Amino acid sequence: MNETNVLNLYKNRKITLQKAASMLSIDIWEMIEKLKKADIHIDYSMEELAEDMN
Repeated sequence: MNETNVLNLYKNRKITLQKAASMLSIDIWEMIEKLKKADIHIDYSMEELAEDMN
């Protein structure tokens, strides 16, 4: 899946931050930078944290 598709999935809350990073084979910090560059709001809830910890 390409970067644009992954960013759109994240933007539409279909995947978590960690899942998006994993799909692009990058770490979470690189993913945050990509979201900033794409002007996508980073919304990281406690539920997502719990999911990412599993």
